[in-house]
Amino acid sequence: MPVSEQAHLGVAIRGVIIDLCLHVFSGVVFAILIYTVTRNLIYAGIFMFGAVLVDVDHLIDDFVYQRNQFCQPENHTSSNIDNEPISCIRPSLGRLLWLGMYKFHLGGFLSCCYLDSGRVYLLLHSWEMNFLILVGALIMHSPALWILFWGLSIHLTIDNLQRRKPFFYFITYRLCNKFNADILLPEYKIRVSQLEKQLPNS
Repeated sequence: MPVSEQAHLGVAIRGVIIDLCLHVFSGVVFAILIYTVTRNLIYAGIFMFGAVLVDVDHLIDDFVYQRNQFCQPENHTSSNIDNEPISCIRPSLGRLLWLGMYKFHLGGFLSCCYLDSGRVYLLLHSWEMNFLILVGALIMHSPALWILFWGLSIHLTIDNLQRRKPFFYFITYRLCNKFNADILLPEYKIRVSQLEKQLPNS
């Protein structure tokens, strides 16, 4: 295994396990409390979505990374491929799935290799979105929205404590920085670099 891949995996083992355990523990504890009080499994499920399952948006970043790795020539003639610059068409998620070219790789996903795309989106990790949910809960007097708000708040707070950039989980902040992973997540690159130095060359 190349040194860089070992470093990515080392970062994942240290970071993802801690992060996942914190989210699952907080989600399960509060979901049990919510069910105990309300006897409503739907409310407990909503809280679990906000506290844990919101991480599904990492799959979007993984798709963007894989999409950028795939280059399909506009013209498939041999002369064009051999003699002329290739103009790439980046396919949609639906086309990648249809062609069987979107490959979910657990090890690569957990090691956050998708950050090598140079971009980090995490569209559901947004204090602005959570604020809108709070406004909706206040206006509509909706217990479901209140529960979702608190679930997301706990999730984002746990994540925020692990970031060097305190405004990282404001999507407007990420947008202003053009979703640049090097700027937004300097701690990731630092940890990978440190591990690369520690690991023997393969």
